[in-house]
Amino acid sequence: AKSMYTMTEITFSGSWPNLARPVIEEVSPWYALILLSYVVFVVFACIRVGTALFIKETMNIAASDTVLAVQERMRSVQNYVQKLTHIFQLADSNQDGQLSHEEFNKIL
Repeated sequence: AKSMYTMTEITFSGSWPNLARPVIEEVSPWYALILLSYVVFVVFACIRVGTALFIKETMNIAASDTVLAVQERMRSVQNYVQKLTHIFQLADSNQDGQLSHEEFNKIL
């Protein structure tokens, strides 16, 4: 039991083993159960909070990448529409805003 406690001290090290060991050795070994439960809970909570922050940041970056991809695609489509509009304006010889069959056949 003492070796398990020592391994737990090493694993979850910090300043708590220095404070807990005298209480466990001089008062009662039953305090080990309370202290270990507390330390495991706190360490687990810190790991969960750290993991949550990491996942949140990763999701924000992924969402940002998606938004940028959509914006780039929209710019590409807008550029394509402008080029086609320019071509049809050049083909519209009488400038009435519509291509007749003859005007369309000229640009082909």
